[in-house]
Amino acid sequence: MIERVNIYCLGLLCAVMLAALPSCGGRTYEEPCGSPEPGYVTMAIDALTLDAVAGDDAGELPDAEKINNLRVIILSRNIEGSEWTVEHNDYIAYDGAVMHDRKEYKVAPNAFKRVYLIANCRSAVAADGSVLDMSQPAAYLPASDGSAPVDDAALGFTEGEMEMLPMSALYETYVYENDVHSRCYIVRAVNKLTLTVKNRTAASDGDEEARDIRLVDWTVSDIADRSFLMPHVGMTGSGCRVVDTDLVNTVYVSDWTEWLVDEAKKRERGDVARYQWLTDYAMPSSVTYGGKTCSYSEPPLLAGNSASEAVYTASPVYFAESRDVDNGSALGLQSYTLTLHTEERVAGADDSEAWTAREYKAELPQLVSLFRNTHVVVDVAVGRLLDVTVEEQPYAWVELKPVFGLDRDENGEIIVRK
Repeated sequence: MIERVNIYCLGLLCAVMLAALPSCGGRTYEEPCGSPEPGYVTMAIDALTLDAVAGDDAGELPDAEKINNLRVIILSRNIEGSEWTVEHNDYIAYDGAVMHDRKEYKVAPNAFKRVYLIANCRSAVAADGSVLDMSQPAAYLPASDGSAPVDDAALGFTEGEMEMLPMSALYETYVYENDVHSRCYIVRAVNKLTLTVKNRTAASDGDEEARDIRLVDWTVSDIADRSFLMPHVGMTGSGCRVVDTDLVNTVYVSDWTEWLVDEAKKRERGDVARYQWLTDYAMPSSVTYGGKTCSYSEPPLLAGNSASEAVYTASPVYFAESRDVDNGSALGLQSYTLTLHTEERVAGADDSEAWTAREYKAELPQLVSLFRNTHVVVDVAVGRLLDVTVEEQPYAWVELKPVFGLDRDENGEIIVRK
């Protein structure tokens, strides 16, 4: 069963007196600072990306992948089950992108709280196809079925680079008559792919000559054209199902965000044996799948006669969380394909010599899930053997070794190696 993901806040510290509310200087707020009414308690929220926990160097990430702005929505209702009301609707625009921020709010005690964290997202597509304004309180108020418009809102993906990656999180807790401190992870709602292509034709075995290579375009299939803003992870009485590294056995985790944190900490090659996959999550009913293509009006040239190996690294490409399961896998294992189109000719040939168009196509090895916040790093080496390596990482470093290769026959045609 797929449910809206409600994650209980981590590290609630009761009976702890917290510092006073921070000033409004240095950041832009929609919600004014002021003296709280008596009888309220302080709810402190530490909002942070998984990278901040895993210890990644924030300087290595572009600002688009950090928190540029953040909306904090706090809903409240009493223990008798009154209607949810919006207690806070706070928007912060940062002077510079951040990985972590701490906010404090005065809230009514003895009440259930539902906290939405929305970063880098001003609007989304509602279930009825209309535009959902994320600044409006009505977007977060549940209907009679318990679901709010934001819960089923989708993100559409079009060609072009994203200026900022949308992020989201939802937490629920109960606040008693003491101040509380909540550590809340906010997760990118999209995925990232980085492609590196190397020209190894000069080092190829056999009698082939080194070749100049122009990268015309490359495509990853099959990628969704939209995904939910909020995560829709499958939940059972045992928790969230995760597929183990052997792709046969499963384990259950009670908190998938904590699981993501643990995965992000797997930074050494020896950790590959413990790598796991979350495959049980839902996509919008209107989703369609197709190729995500990056093409070049001026194809980059990888010279074949250079003293060192010619390398081209494409700019990062961001795309939707995807789950195209057409192989009948009971575990929801997925498969994705990389296609490269090149133009090639003998290295150093005269400009009058024509370029030969070639296509390379292969399944990305061991990539069986594209759950949100995944960074797919693809290394392709073109020689007599097309060598493809994939690193799949929740914004951390994990190496997955290739499980296939493509050879060429004497006519330059591709042979699938069994």
